[in-house]
Amino acid sequence: MNKTLKLNAVILFVAACILSCLPSCLVFAQEVPGGVQQLIESGKITPQQAQEANKAYEKGEATPEALRRFQQEGKLGTLSPEEIRAGKRIMEEMKQVREKPPEPAVEKAEQPIGEERPEQDEEDEEEFFKKGITKPRPRLTIFGHELFRRPPSTFAPISAIPVSNDYVIGPGDEIKVLMWGRLDAQYTLAVTREGILNFPKIGPLQVAGLTYKELKGLIRGKAGAITGVNVSVTMGRLRTIQVFVTGEVRGPGLYTVSSLATVLNALLSSGGPTDLGSLRNIQLKRQNRIVSTIDIYDFLLKGDRSGDARLMPADIIFVPQAGPMVTVSGNVKRPAIYELKDDRSLQAALELAGGLAPRAYSQRIQIERYEKFQKQVVLDIPYEELERERPLLLQDGDEVKVFSILPESVNAVYLYGNVLRPGKYAYRTGLRIMDLVPDLGSLKVDTYFDYALVKRYRLKDMKAEFIPFDLGRLLLMKDERENLLLRPLDEVYVFSKWTFQDKPYAVVEGEVRKPGRYVIDKMRVKDLIFKAGNLTRDAYRELGHLYRTDLDTREVTIQAFSVARALKEDPAHNLPLEDMDRIVIHSAWEFEQRYTVSVRGEVSNPGDYPYAVNMTVRDLILVAGSVKDSAYLDQGELVRFQILEGRQVKTSIINFDIRKALEGDPAHNLPLKPLDVVYVKEIPEWGETRKVTVGGEVHFPGTYEVRRGERLSSLI
Repeated sequence: MNKTLKLNAVILFVAACILSCLPSCLVFAQEVPGGVQQLIESGKITPQQAQEANKAYEKGEATPEALRRFQQEGKLGTLSPEEIRAGKRIMEEMKQVREKPPEPAVEKAEQPIGEERPEQDEEDEEEFFKKGITKPRPRLTIFGHELFRRPPSTFAPISAIPVSNDYVIGPGDEIKVLMWGRLDAQYTLAVTREGILNFPKIGPLQVAGLTYKELKGLIRGKAGAITGVNVSVTMGRLRTIQVFVTGEVRGPGLYTVSSLATVLNALLSSGGPTDLGSLRNIQLKRQNRIVSTIDIYDFLLKGDRSGDARLMPADIIFVPQAGPMVTVSGNVKRPAIYELKDDRSLQAALELAGGLAPRAYSQRIQIERYEKFQKQVVLDIPYEELERERPLLLQDGDEVKVFSILPESVNAVYLYGNVLRPGKYAYRTGLRIMDLVPDLGSLKVDTYFDYALVKRYRLKDMKAEFIPFDLGRLLLMKDERENLLLRPLDEVYVFSKWTFQDKPYAVVEGEVRKPGRYVIDKMRVKDLIFKAGNLTRDAYRELGHLYRTDLDTREVTIQAFSVARALKEDPAHNLPLEDMDRIVIHSAWEFEQRYTVSVRGEVSNPGDYPYAVNMTVRDLILVAGSVKDSAYLDQGELVRFQILEGRQVKTSIINFDIRKALEGDPAHNLPLKPLDVVYVKEIPEWGETRKVTVGGEVHFPGTYEVRRGERLSSLI
């Protein structure tokens, strides 16, 4: 891997230095730059490094295609704004020096300019050449552990499956016997702890250790002694047994399982092996002897459960530590962490992973290995060598990586920009521009016809060439000299006219539902108002203003128009809009005075209130929350301000009976005018208290409240 990174760095460094050595003038596609030779002569790189970089490029270890990130459909691919401007400069220079019609579109007529190809992540060059840690890869799981991720649905004994003839009878099993013929009887018998089945009219039978087949033969033989009796023997409720699950399991311990349970059933109950536990060497021990070894890979990969033995009481299921573990990642059908058994070859690991995926690059399979707890080494092996040479043995902890082939098609050209069908097109010999853009019907509106561009990648030095052409002459004038010959991986760009100029806009403010900035295209005032969601209910329809900015002098002028007549498409008011216009729709309240009336004094909520044309004193008092208990109802004051000829204010005070006004008496419930102020007075001496303190030779000295005019004699 370090060697590959070094080669990639050399290739990019060579390309960058070549670019710095090139003049800014036009460079023909056939020209071979001398930048590499200059680098060798200056001692910045060695001839061997240049040769290795070229070989690495040819092998696909560092390809320019891997640096390309295609944008979504309709976007401008890998083209940057600087490259668009560079291509346009070439186009302008070509038009200046063109004295006669261009030659037929052949390769030597193209005048590209070389530039460094932009990096996929647009990294800073200094940061790119720094040796860093590889980006973390997605974490892989140990193969087979998915089987134990979900807990078992139930720990209840297994009872809904038929009992096979090799089932061994033990204490706790239930036997059902049906007899008919000369003797009709039905018995449900349980095997005792001593292994005895107490059969009525026959006697005790020793059945523990017999198979189900032997038990049926024994009972039929005993019952057959009775002439004319037929017998049917079936199993009833089965016994449970206890087994031990130990070793590298998530839940080691003693488990009670059905007598029909197998090793795999017990492992599922215990949660399965841990990350250190083996899936290929699970041992079933009985009476201190290994009676079976289970490889779960056989079950997962082949559906083979032949090693999944049935459990007996006191069995021990032991999960040892796993054998050599290797990681297989990348373009394989089943990337995961695998445990190797007898065959530890790379080929065996790839077979466990399902083999190579269709996109796998078979010329490079990489192995990362940790040697002797001291260093990390990398091995690169072509897939074909695995069959020709002796097997390559893997070690514990090895990481096998299978890389992908190039993500781009090698026989494709790409069309981007202001076209109806952008994307990838198959390359063929003789493919030209008009094969991708045959006519005007393949373009979107607002296409820029004076300039289009072909971006071409030179495989020699990883540089991008820009070949401009006149799209208008090609499609409108059918000039075949602009119909350029394409090469594999070419990118054809068709631009919108808005790529080279800002779209005209106008701003609408005020009483519209969606004020803001809008792009305009041959629009008028009415169009912009409707684009902004139409007028609000407060819009003033008699007058609006248009502010216009002169783009050359930046001077702003104003023009009034009738909003109502503009909406009726009156040409004198439905004005055509220009770039940077600003429309102001006024509020009707800007032209209507909003008056208030006020109430002061002993009301619940004194203050200013909106004036209504039919408002009376009673209305204002009730709007203010009515009078308080402290209000003096016999008399209130109405202060009125009257403006005389716009030069002076006349103030008048009108007295009225508040009580009668609240009763609706027209003589006192006076109609209000704008700016009127109503005063509600407080009852005299409301809330005042008179206190006298008495002390000395009296029975009850203290402070007492007294009435107005009360005498000292009454207090004493």
